[in-house]
Amino acid sequence: RSSIKKDLYRRDFTINALAIRLNRTPGELLDFFGGRRDLKDKIVRVLHSLSFVEDPTRVFRAIRFEQRFGFQISKETQHFIQQAETMELFHRLSGTRLGNELIHILEEPEPAKGIQRLSQFKLLPFIHSKLHWKEPAPALFASGEKILAWNEVENAKPGTERWLLYALAWFESLGKTELVKTWKRLGFPQRTTATVGEFLQAQSTLIRTLNKKHLAPSEIYDLLTPWPKELLLFLMAKAQSKPTIHVAMERIRDYLTTFQHIAITITGHDLEDMGLPKGPAYRRVLDRIFKAKLDSLVVTQEDEYRLAKTFIQQETASGSHSKSPSVVRKGGWR
Repeated sequence: RSSIKKDLYRRDFTINALAIRLNRTPGELLDFFGGRRDLKDKIVRVLHSLSFVEDPTRVFRAIRFEQRFGFQISKETQHFIQQAETMELFHRLSGTRLGNELIHILEEPEPAKGIQRLSQFKLLPFIHSKLHWKEPAPALFASGEKILAWNEVENAKPGTERWLLYALAWFESLGKTELVKTWKRLGFPQRTTATVGEFLQAQSTLIRTLNKKHLAPSEIYDLLTPWPKELLLFLMAKAQSKPTIHVAMERIRDYLTTFQHIAITITGHDLEDMGLPKGPAYRRVLDRIFKAKLDSLVVTQEDEYRLAKTFIQQETASGSHSKSPSVVRKGGWR
């Protein structure tokens, strides 16, 4: 049976190799490796010289803890990191393990500090040979931090994947093909990687269209609704440093704060009660009412019903409705 000392010896750092005794003398602090002293001195220190040989991902956790807590990696541990880099131990890591550590760093409150530290330790080539930490990425990270803070205030809904905005700001310089290839190797979520690839291809056209002088809210909605919130926040971060696309940023802001929260009250059941046969016409009618609501052409529930009657008459007159069943969302349409 392993002793508590042997168990703690397998931990990453001295500061998380502490334990509290629960038997015999409950409450006694077990500190075999100087973790309490390192906590007091704000030091991140590995327990032995082979720590990074055993698990190279510890380097990324050392950097993450150093930046999160405002600690300093000990000189001896820095030397071991340099040895690991010289020995190219990071090539032994699976892409998924490396990718997980990068996501953890990018989820930190100030991820730029962690990336800068990775760069100082010359670890970026192990991620991609052409990946650097230089402008415009640092400026985009700073803008992204402000945009994410704004988003937290404006949108109460949790669940924003902060890492995605920062990862795109960092990897964008590689270009679509290399970014997608690298993200696949790193084990980033497949659907996210595919969507980002499509986004990079559409980005220029999207910004140019959003920056047009005249654009109805329904048109803005159609342009932006296919893309995840994090990618739209990334565009807003980009626009902060480019006054020429400020209009695009304002329209994304309107979408995130207003348009995407608009809903209509009329439902498919209401359309059925009004005499519209079930079929694809349900979606067409509800979509047209929803877009009218976005464009402020209808305001009240009565307006929606009045417009629905007009659209139903048009559908009936054109004979374009189908007898096939259609699934319509209950409780309103968005």
